[in-house]
Amino acid sequence: MASIPSSDPAVDAALRATVERSRERLDALADRLSGHLIGSVADLADEPEIADVLVTAAREGTAAWLAIVRDGALPREVAVPESARALSRAWVRRNRPLPPLLRAYRLAHGFVAREMLALLRELADDPGTLGRASERLVELSFGYVDGLSAAITDLFLGERQRLVRSAELARAEVVTALLAGEAVDVDAAERRLGHPLRGHHLGLVLWAEGGEATDEPLGRLESEAQRLADAAGGRALLRIPVGGRLLWAWIAGDAPLEDRALRAAPSAAQRTRPTGERPAPREAAAGPLPAVLHVAIGAPAAGPAGFVRSHQDALETRRVAVLAPRPPRLSRYRDTDLLALLTGDEERARRFVEARLGALAEDEDGARRLRVTLRAHLEERGSNVAVARRLGIHENTVKYRVRKARELLAAGAADDDPLALGAALRLADLLPAP
Repeated sequence: MASIPSSDPAVDAALRATVERSRERLDALADRLSGHLIGSVADLADEPEIADVLVTAAREGTAAWLAIVRDGALPREVAVPESARALSRAWVRRNRPLPPLLRAYRLAHGFVAREMLALLRELADDPGTLGRASERLVELSFGYVDGLSAAITDLFLGERQRLVRSAELARAEVVTALLAGEAVDVDAAERRLGHPLRGHHLGLVLWAEGGEATDEPLGRLESEAQRLADAAGGRALLRIPVGGRLLWAWIAGDAPLEDRALRAAPSAAQRTRPTGERPAPREAAAGPLPAVLHVAIGAPAAGPAGFVRSHQDALETRRVAVLAPRPPRLSRYRDTDLLALLTGDEERARRFVEARLGALAEDEDGARRLRVTLRAHLEERGSNVAVARRLGIHENTVKYRVRKARELLAAGAADDDPLALGAALRLADLLPAP
């Protein structure tokens, strides 16, 4: 599929100038491209992990395309960037169809082509050169997306064929049906899953954050799920990978499972630092840092309906966890159910915080310390002694901070419903001011 390079020096110069200008704006262009795709393809917007891989794929794909425009010729075979391969694998593991994935590439093709044509119009002074360069750019653009789509299709079908032969996909299909509320033969479902549905359940959502963009720390996530199952005293563990950096899991037991035991177990998924506390600066690492593992735990539940409900609780717990600037390593639904309810409409929650807290909602260290103290004061029923003991500060410091915090509150909030004030204080650290 190689094309003949241009022999027009003016066209070559105009395209090279366009490439150089695009490279200067590559990060911003890739960010806008990924945002455009997430806003246009529902399957992307619904999957945070796919969206994360997409940002890297957009950058690498755009960079590869710019190299082709710079050289002025298509290669015989279009190389697929590693991030695009990771995106295809994640797509198959989620049991998603091929057409939306190919549509994403077509939309990306149109978006980048429009951006480059706009730059070309800025840089090419001569109308004749502009016309010939535009034709060449369009020819290369369509040739590239055609070759890339064919390669992505081959990747997708190959990965799909591999998974079709495995029990992993069979289990994923049963789980998909259960979560969708479809009528399922419980005996047959248990056989296909190799996991009980009639007992007690504890749903987990595990994910990796950071590290190398193309890393797939699935093995670590699976080991962490097994460790938590052992800590909970479960008799069976079901693991469903839904991406290289995301794992759904269910712990099964003959008796109600105690999720509190998981909070105390030391592991890669451990409790976060106290609310309002910021981490100390860390020295630069010698090499790339590994991905950080996080776990969201649903509420214990029983039976096939409980299998679904505990998973839904874990998804909600995760949604709340990732709202925070620094998500906790381990979160339980029982600890976050109120925040899940309050953040169903994130924009309204932000307005609620601003209306209740006023200047106390500011995202700076002084305001955070005052919020922590005022929240403790409410929870300790106004006991300065109890707050001082709880926070490890002097009683006079407690009095000063509480007085200062109330001075910063929005007008009328200090004498308002303490339940609403407490909710606003909890939301403030979860949804910091812009």
